[in-house]
Amino acid sequence: MFSSKVIQISLAALILSTLTACSGGGDTSGGAGTDVTSSGAITGFGSVILNGTRYATTASRIISDDDGSVIAENPSDDELKQVLGLGEVVTVRGTRSDDSNGVATTIHVDDELVGEVASVSAEGTFKVHAQTVSVTPDTIIDDSIIEAARGTEIANDLRFGDLTETLDQLLTAGMPVEIHGFPSQNGIEATRIEDASNQTAPGGGALDDEVKGFVSQVGGGQFNINDLIVFYDDNDLDAEDFANRSLENGMFVEVHGNAISPTSMDAIRIEIEDHMIEDDFDEGEIEIEGVIQKVTQDNGGNGGVVTINGEDLRLNDVSMFSEGLRVEIKGKMQSDGSIMITRLQDESE
Repeated sequence: MFSSKVIQISLAALILSTLTACSGGGDTSGGAGTDVTSSGAITGFGSVILNGTRYATTASRIISDDDGSVIAENPSDDELKQVLGLGEVVTVRGTRSDDSNGVATTIHVDDELVGEVASVSAEGTFKVHAQTVSVTPDTIIDDSIIEAARGTEIANDLRFGDLTETLDQLLTAGMPVEIHGFPSQNGIEATRIEDASNQTAPGGGALDDEVKGFVSQVGGGQFNINDLIVFYDDNDLDAEDFANRSLENGMFVEVHGNAISPTSMDAIRIEIEDHMIEDDFDEGEIEIEGVIQKVTQDNGGNGGVVTINGEDLRLNDVSMFSEGLRVEIKGKMQSDGSIMITRLQDESE
């Protein structure tokens, strides 16, 4: 594990990303600012604040990654807060004029997990679809959940660390919830928890049961995501994502379906989870906040692959990373498709 102090790294050869990228290079500083793709949890409004930068949103488009629908276009600050909440994990694409200010072109938003609470532990975790959801003091709890526990109205969503209620007073078995956060080794580190009983899907109708994670034990019309068994057939596979490939162990997927039991689901749609960097992003800055899901060291030397938010990043030294560590990585896209790290920070502080 590395120090919580910021680590400055200047060698472009340090990190080679397996994220898809075309040729190109450098940053595009100038009158229009530097192109940037930034992924993380929303920490404030008045525009939207992400990874320490305030992005103006009045000329942006907010897009649901569930179905590609446009949730809002050119929203005012009030309209923005009606469709997004503190703690939601989003990917902003746009430009940045300095370390503190930028302009968003698109904001992609998606949840990680939708379903009924199966159980709540005294250790600050709970289970949904056999996934372990971890709660931190910074996890945002939707005001409707707090109001139900207290029997009185409150003005705003609150951090879990600022509440007097324990987790089992807020969440009970059978409660439908929508979880935003970062995928971890065996589930999710929650950044926001919402009551899903009155939520609707982007295109209308009730929310599907939903889970994201790595595929394992494929065979016989079923596979696992951690301890969840997913039953499927070929008609459930997204036609575009699986046009030239089969479902395989190790894929990071998003499954929509219907829960059969707390540990099993019947799939209705399976998609390969999109990478945060699109094919046409070939220059500018990259920011990723998330939890290290896996560290795979090469047989020789210190090199290996670090997996964060389902993305595989190849590094020539993985000794500073450990599973479960929440980090913020910032870097610049290089002409050969590599990323030069400019900041690496332990976000647990």
